[in-house]
Amino acid sequence: MKSTNALLGLLVLSMVGCKTPQFTSFAPFEASLEQEAKQGSHYLRLTNASGHDLHNYKLSVYAWNVYMDHPMYRHEPFLKAFGDDSVLKSGEKLRITSFGKSLEEGVDQSITRVEVVGHCDEGQFRQGWVVDHFWKFHPIEAKPEPANH
Repeated sequence: MKSTNALLGLLVLSMVGCKTPQFTSFAPFEASLEQEAKQGSHYLRLTNASGHDLHNYKLSVYAWNVYMDHPMYRHEPFLKAFGDDSVLKSGEKLRITSFGKSLEEGVDQSITRVEVVGHCDEGQFRQGWVVDHFWKFHPIEAKPEPANH
């Protein structure tokens, strides 16, 4: 039975193919860490930098730290956040809160990579940034789609 399931799985993969998720050219956000004056903590922010309002958006945000003490956790996001709303105005900042929490938490460890995945009426998006030692975010560019012949 197991061999039949494995063969069926291989057949499906050969027909459909495996495609890894790609970053999209539609990239409406800029990511940053901002410090609150009174608290001293840094907070992860996403800014709508698309130049227009985003309507009916849903998104997930993930942050990694490859310097975590235990190697098993280095490839797992330490921050997972989800959000949705009817509109995000152009230039408006989105405060990131962990899944299941209503209050924003400060980032208490290094961030080495951030990804945001989601969709809105304006299109689907998948964006990523690598973060340097100065906490500056550098976008990961979308790879161009190969031309179909």
